[in-house]
Amino acid sequence: MRRDHTYIDDIIDGVMKALQWVDQEGPRYDIFNLGESHTISLTNLVQLIASSLGKSAIIDHQPMQDGDVNITYADITHSKEVLGYEPKTLIEDGIPRFIKWYQENKKTK
Repeated sequence: MRRDHTYIDDIIDGVMKALQWVDQEGPRYDIFNLGESHTISLTNLVQLIASSLGKSAIIDHQPMQDGDVNITYADITHSKEVLGYEPKTLIEDGIPRFIKWYQENKKTK
């Protein structure tokens, strides 16, 4: 399976651009898809997380669940055209960055 994952900084940038767009001409609305449009397989995602942690993943392969699909991703064409939305962080950069942030900020029990 392949999924489209988006780094939080890119989502925040898209939300802020949407809020600025609304404020430009008074109350108005539209639908903006915020994502990355760059998919990664579940296997590669697990490997990326494991390597970023310096660990080996234990993988238990299971059949696809009812209703699941092989690939999903965001069509961000409208958001690019109207908002100038342009995600910048590839998952290969975002996962290690998130892990570093988490390790620096987690609270010990």
